[in-house]
Amino acid sequence: MLSKLIKVDNNGTVTTTGPLQGLDGNVMFEVIVSDGKHTAIAEVNLEIMRNFDCHPQFDMETEQGGNFVFEIQENAPIKFALGKVKAEAMDEKCVLEFTLWDEEKNENLMKHNELFVYNTADISIDNATGELKTNRVFDAEMDDVRIPVVLGLRSQGHTAKMGAELRIIDLNDNPLRFAVDEIHFKVPENSPNGTFIGAIEAYDKDAIDHIFYHFDEPNNIFTVNATSGQIHLIGAIDREKADKHSFTIIATNSNTFSSLHSAMIRVNVHIQDMNDNPPEFSIKDHIMIMNDATVAGAALLRMRAEDPDEEKDGQQIFYRIAGTTFEYRRVVHPVDEVFSIGEKTGDLRLEKNVKDFTGGRFNILIAASDKNNTKGHERVAVVKAIVHSPSDVVTAQVAGAPSRMTRKVLGEIVNKLSSATDSDAHVVAVEFTTELGQTVKDASSLYIVFTGRDSGEPIPAEKMVAKMDRLRAEGVKNLPLVRADQHYSASPDHKETIAMVSSLAPVFIVLLFFITLLAIVIFIFSIMVCVYRRRYYSLKKAKEDVMAIKNSQKTPEIQRPMLAIKNGSDRNPSSTISTPSIVDSCYRSGKYDVQEAKMDVVNPEDD
Repeated sequence: MLSKLIKVDNNGTVTTTGPLQGLDGNVMFEVIVSDGKHTAIAEVNLEIMRNFDCHPQFDMETEQGGNFVFEIQENAPIKFALGKVKAEAMDEKCVLEFTLWDEEKNENLMKHNELFVYNTADISIDNATGELKTNRVFDAEMDDVRIPVVLGLRSQGHTAKMGAELRIIDLNDNPLRFAVDEIHFKVPENSPNGTFIGAIEAYDKDAIDHIFYHFDEPNNIFTVNATSGQIHLIGAIDREKADKHSFTIIATNSNTFSSLHSAMIRVNVHIQDMNDNPPEFSIKDHIMIMNDATVAGAALLRMRAEDPDEEKDGQQIFYRIAGTTFEYRRVVHPVDEVFSIGEKTGDLRLEKNVKDFTGGRFNILIAASDKNNTKGHERVAVVKAIVHSPSDVVTAQVAGAPSRMTRKVLGEIVNKLSSATDSDAHVVAVEFTTELGQTVKDASSLYIVFTGRDSGEPIPAEKMVAKMDRLRAEGVKNLPLVRADQHYSASPDHKETIAMVSSLAPVFIVLLFFITLLAIVIFIFSIMVCVYRRRYYSLKKAKEDVMAIKNSQKTPEIQRPMLAIKNGSDRNPSSTISTPSIVDSCYRSGKYDVQEAKMDVVNPEDD
């Protein structure tokens, strides 16, 4: 019996060929080895242990409170100890083994147990102690900061699994950078203090870092905002004394000057003569909300800069894109050829599909100059293009037709929503409210995109709806009813929807009034025609009835006969009685009756 369950190969390895159920205890058997000429016999004592109910379980009372989360700083060396996995105590005869579950081997391995491994591409585990160690170096900028891990326990054919997470902690390990090494600005001489000169912007791949700007040495003519990078004038400038001021600004990750992880940019401020004014943007900071379905080639925005000397000198304003960066989750990097601008028109257009940039923000530097290809004689405006998806659009219902949604009214609504939600609200379209397919004339639907005040990135509509519902439940008043509207899709020209609705609504109302008035006049005229037609036929019929009655009363003229009444005994003509007076009176009066009478009429000439 035992010889069928145990075999020995040529290397002397003893293995089982089937289950040993019911054979617990000590079993003795002999193994014979031979080289063809000589033989040897060895006795083997095999102890078969009874199988226990060994079901492994994880110890949930860990330092992590049951949430198996292991943290590691980026750039930590290989074989860095992450921690230990703990399991509940088992019978001493149960052999417990710590493993990892490798999902990537599902397609290649068919046996369930072969999916339990001790090493994966990311980590390894000690099968006896449960200690976890890294198998590679992690980078928060290149890897996911949350890596899922499946832990496994195995004992006597029984297994257990539990999900865990490996979190990568971002460090300040990337240098700061500017898109250019040198930048030029211009300012007219005798400009007052506080004049805006321009803005610089550095980017850092480390998402947790903040950027601060400093002068490399004291400057009593210009000042730079430590967080925004905007440069302003604080001292007197005179072109006759100096036509250019140059200085260096350093970007660091701390509010105090530090050379660790810093970047420098050379700033040149050209002082212009009073008769040579550069173009000026009326708005230096633009915020543009762009749908991720916007097609390449769509017109997005028309930039406008005005040159005070343009009419006198006949100079043309030229536009160019000085630089473009893309920011997503506080990580900024430069991008090229996504946008273009008309050199003479200032029309900003999209050149690439932005589906892959959903949820982020483009920072576009638009430079305007009154001299072609002259970078030192220009002004710069910033366009912040926020890319959102339809799932980021919140629909708010407010009272009043779209024609009443003026800039002032929309500004009040936006300010209230922004203040209540601690975010920035942007109205992208205004339309009539519809209910069950019918247009509600005294209500408007506002399509709104909310962005974070710090990140500038769009916030999902579902999150904003839930937040406003919570605020309304907490007693915040005058908040409009909102809902998430994933069916909204704005065309590239949808940015002018508000103006179009405002201008077309009065024309539509006037046209509707005249159509209604015309319908009322036609209706009244139809009623009058019907009344007079009926009266005409009534009078005609009455007249015909009167004529018929008159015609029926006319008596035809009857020739009066000669009557003679004859005595029965006397047939003498002289005895005939003529009654002309009675007959005449009957004919004259027109009233007569007929009575049957029997009489003899004779000719007087006859006897």
